[in-house]
Amino acid sequence: MKHFATLLLTACLLFAGRFAGAQKALDPNTPLVYLGIDFTGLKAINDAGATAADLKSKYFPAINQLTIAEAKKYDWQGALGMSNFSSDLAIVTARNEKVDESKLLSTNTADDAHLKEEDIKKYVSQYNLSGKKGTGLVVFYETFNKSSETGSMWVTFIDLETKKVLLTERMSGKGAGFSYRNYWAAPIYKVIQEIKKHKAKEWRNKI
Repeated sequence: MKHFATLLLTACLLFAGRFAGAQKALDPNTPLVYLGIDFTGLKAINDAGATAADLKSKYFPAINQLTIAEAKKYDWQGALGMSNFSSDLAIVTARNEKVDESKLLSTNTADDAHLKEEDIKKYVSQYNLSGKKGTGLVVFYETFNKSSETGSMWVTFIDLETKKVLLTERMSGKGAGFSYRNYWAAPIYKVIQEIKKHKAKEWRNKI
């Protein structure tokens, strides 16, 4: 009986130790990998200044590069309060290069909210995350809506080992700036500010 009690106590202590040591997805010390902006499901609505070829070859990489080059402005790390932060845009770069140009442009304002949570999960399931650990952060840009001057996107957190979507939330921001790149990067900046002010604490408690 004494031997059994000792084994039981040891098991309980091991379990408690693992539980206590487990880190939540948005614990400041959990590795967070910024995967970039995925334009797979993008629709540019009533945007007379856009061509599908330019969106794919020019603006998708330009907007992604901007968020890295101006990391102090597009400060995901600070907004989420993460100390262990890195970036790796290889996956979204490859996906954006394969976007179907024929599906990019739209004149239908109903396309503004054409993506659903299940679409986001489907996109994530297509990612090759082999060897990656921690939490992934990817932005699925849904619409450049010139009619409302609004950019909408799904901010998404992924368990990199299992590809499980931990949280995805649709957010929007107004376009601003003189160049086409900056105009549609501005909603990302505004979404980051909204996260810093109102969402980070809520999300930390959720995941």
